[in-house]
Amino acid sequence: MEDKKTYKIGVIGVWGRGNLARYAHKPEEGFVIHAGTDVNQENIKIFQEKYPEAIIYHDYKDLLADKEIDMVFITTPDFFHEEMAVAALEAGKHIYLEKPMAISIEGCDRILKTAMRTKSKLYIGHNMRYFPVVLKMKEIIDSGVIGEVQCGWCRHFVGYGGDAYFRDWHSEQKNTCGLLLQKGAHDIDVMHWLMGSYTKRVVGMGMLSVYDKCGRREENTPGCAKWDVNQYPPLTQTGFSPVIDVEDHNMVMMQLENGAQMTYMQCHYSPDAERNYTFIGTKGRVENIGDSDDCEVHVWTRRGSRATPDIVYHLKPKTGTHGGADPDIVQAFLDFVTNGKEPNVSPIAARNAVAAGVLGHESMRNGNVPKVIPVLPQDVIDYFENAGNMDGAYLVFSIMILALTLLHVASLVLAKENASPTVFKNESPFASIGALTKNKAFVRVVILYALFGIASSATTPFLGTYQINELGFSMTFISVLDIVMSILTVLATSLFGRYSMHVSYANLVRTSHIFYVLAFICIVFTTPEVGIFTFIGYRIFLLIGGAMRTASATTLLFGMAPPEDRTSALAINTIVTGVTGFLTTLLLTPFVTFVQGSGNEILGIRIYAQQLLALFSV
Repeated sequence: MEDKKTYKIGVIGVWGRGNLARYAHKPEEGFVIHAGTDVNQENIKIFQEKYPEAIIYHDYKDLLADKEIDMVFITTPDFFHEEMAVAALEAGKHIYLEKPMAISIEGCDRILKTAMRTKSKLYIGHNMRYFPVVLKMKEIIDSGVIGEVQCGWCRHFVGYGGDAYFRDWHSEQKNTCGLLLQKGAHDIDVMHWLMGSYTKRVVGMGMLSVYDKCGRREENTPGCAKWDVNQYPPLTQTGFSPVIDVEDHNMVMMQLENGAQMTYMQCHYSPDAERNYTFIGTKGRVENIGDSDDCEVHVWTRRGSRATPDIVYHLKPKTGTHGGADPDIVQAFLDFVTNGKEPNVSPIAARNAVAAGVLGHESMRNGNVPKVIPVLPQDVIDYFENAGNMDGAYLVFSIMILALTLLHVASLVLAKENASPTVFKNESPFASIGALTKNKAFVRVVILYALFGIASSATTPFLGTYQINELGFSMTFISVLDIVMSILTVLATSLFGRYSMHVSYANLVRTSHIFYVLAFICIVFTTPEVGIFTFIGYRIFLLIGGAMRTASATTLLFGMAPPEDRTSALAINTIVTGVTGFLTTLLLTPFVTFVQGSGNEILGIRIYAQQLLALFSV
């Protein structure tokens, strides 16, 4: 029995949110916490007690240099996210990056571009996308019961704000940008997700209105950000950070790309704690009462009192931290890394939540002027939106090839030719097929076509994902290139068609295969560093070879069969090449998935599945 791979996990920042890494420690399923690092020795001591066999590193760079580590949890303070995420991606690690992605738009974009270049998997810890109450509201909205959502509101009462965010590093802009970003990134992301669009323009208002008047601790006294029910009201408390320059209430209005609008309001000196969302559509409204554990979702679809909703969903508590969301988001991360299963979270969405938060703060600090969200380059969007498990696409593509082949064969076999003075010897198509299989010259040509079909199908079905996921090409570039090459192919085919009348058809087919070999060799040397040049070379050689083959192939095939058997000859050749191509695609799909799942590395050598397939095709 083949040994199952054990994925080794490193944790950078083992305390606080670092505790959620425990949900990934599943030795019986092949996931083991292998190493950890933290600047606080007390945190390290607790970590060692939980995972006595784990290696302790005193510098996160040493942890990233550990070749045995496959994936890393980065659960450090926000201002370290950009630096550590980029370093981890450069080291070839798949990363779970705690939200917010970074504390600047530029930092987020740098992380995205690094993930594109290195092909390491990037996963952002927006665990609210796994909250049962959020999932239920999304289900309701997606069902259409409240119609098309036009506006959304969120009132966020942060009853623990004074304890969690104004007694330690969170209280300074240089560490968080502000709490609209640090805390509100969750809610902005949820609202984007449920409303099906991203913010394009934002206006913010906010101020520091309470905690600037509270008693402070000395600068050299460590902060204590622990929640205590007795630490209220805030003006009667002390021990707050010596430097507080973040707002303690924030309000932002956001214009979405799809025309809808939303607003988010956050207060850190409220005595109670709850996120209260409402989404209003063209046919009704949905609202949550409570945001985790024992809570409800109310739906109104008829006029009446707020106290009498038309539908009430009672949600039961789930086990695990954050209302049961943490175990689910960690499992989704493991599934994403190991088999490419698409998660609820998205790096593009995480970046856009940060962008709305950053520019919301910029607006409120500069006269409440509207701020426009900078749009990501299309190739970056294409790369991440098309990332994930491609097995389904491969299978659908293969089935389409087989179905079209069978339909084409059926049309050829059942076709009735026009009356002709020629008397055919074989009236039955099956008799024609029997005669053709005894024709050695014809069989040799069909075998040649079948081998070519295998070589071609070994690369072509997987080329789309290679261009997007590995080379980082945009869909626009790919589409324009396809259109140009299609036009040139038509012109070249006509040219070689006239030329083929004066030369041996067999020689022209052989020459076409030389150009195909050159095309496949180009793919062998196509890597992200030189991808655009060698890939265009591949398309040019493929164009020439394809034009030659199309111009002469059918004529060569017909030349091997008597006139009365040509329809059957074409049918046999089509079904043989179609079936061999289908089987080739089907059998190679697990190989492509394996190479991509291994981080495009085999025996320590950086290599892409498309390169190996092209070598096979040669």
